[in-house]
Amino acid sequence: LASVAVDCQSCANIGDACVNGLGQALGQAPKLASVHLNFSCCANIGDAGVDGLGQALGLAPNLTAVHLDFYGCTNIGDAGVNGLGQALGQAPKLASVHLNFRGCTNIGDAGVEGLGQGLGQAPNLTAVHLDFYGCTNIGDAGVKAFGQGLGQAPKLASVHMNFSCCANIGDAGVDGLGQALGLAPNLTAVH
Repeated sequence: LASVAVDCQSCANIGDACVNGLGQALGQAPKLASVHLNFSCCANIGDAGVDGLGQALGLAPNLTAVHLDFYGCTNIGDAGVNGLGQALGQAPKLASVHLNFRGCTNIGDAGVEGLGQGLGQAPNLTAVHLDFYGCTNIGDAGVKAFGQGLGQAPKLASVHMNFSCCANIGDAGVDGLGQALGLAPNLTAVH
């Protein structure tokens, strides 16, 4: 098993236990290289599910690409995003991460800071695509700390971030993010 794609968009009965179970199974697949999971609008998924999924995927020895969609999962907050980032940062071959937390309004500064710190530890991470559109609890301090953490990824070359409609992000946050990512030695593209 090298690649998995599962679409569970708007599945009202899927919750943390299901996400954890799927993660545990996938994390044990020795040849798993790519995961694409869509849990958008699954209202019963929260921090425990996201953190558990991350913990399991972080152990997959050959995982190179992760695409997770949690659009509109409003029970996900700082603890889940932080745990996911910390765990994925331990995946030895992880090169590409695409995370969609659009409209997850319980995610704030602590969550994005932890995500950045965790992903910044991934030794082979080259590309990151993050969508936090409408996450109104994210502010300047979180965005700046996120950039400082993510900028530590030694091979990071491309970053695509969407913080549109995050009303608490202003000049100080964007400036801090830019300054932090500007120190990343291999960064060639920011969108």
